Amino acid sequence: MQRGQIVAAVSIALLGLVGAAGTADAAPGPSVTGGGTGALPAGFGEFAGDPVHFVVQARGAGADGRGHFTVVHRNESGGLYGQFTGDITCVSVTGSVAVTTGVIRHSTFADFPDWNLAGQKVAITVADGGSNDAVGFDFEFFGSSIDPCKPLPTFLPVEHGNFTVR
Repeated sequence: MQRGQIVAAVSIALLGLVGAAGTADAAPGPSVTGGGTGALPAGFGEFAGDPVHFVVQARGAGADGRGHFTVVHRNESGGLYGQFTGDITCVSVTGSVAVTTGVIRHSTFADFPDWNLAGQKVAITVADGGSNDAVGFDFEFFGSSIDPCKPLPTFLPVEHGNFTVR
């Protein structure tokens, strides 16, 4: 299986999980749903070019926002580097941009089986640009301070997939 086929298969599988889970059962209001994959840019050193897939399903406003997220990082040959899932704890939507923060509940890392990220905070910003979506992200385990609904620049173009922000 070639890299593009692997990325497409992962995207389809994870989007299927989002569809099977239904919509986030939080309060009505602004929302972000969908998933997409992009290649890490040059600033990520040895990981540059690796596909990272994000699935975000969240609804609500501010600290009342709820939902779930999944992040899957694969190496260039398609092998799993790491995966984590968690709960969204804050949602903020302005126009076509959704800012979410949350907490990791489960993590798996192929090369570091004892590395457990449960309880670490995550920030994911999604820009719904129609066929030109983009994602920005930061993780507490990178040493960053993650504040509720902290906006981030979107620097990772989505090459496969789609997000909807309302």
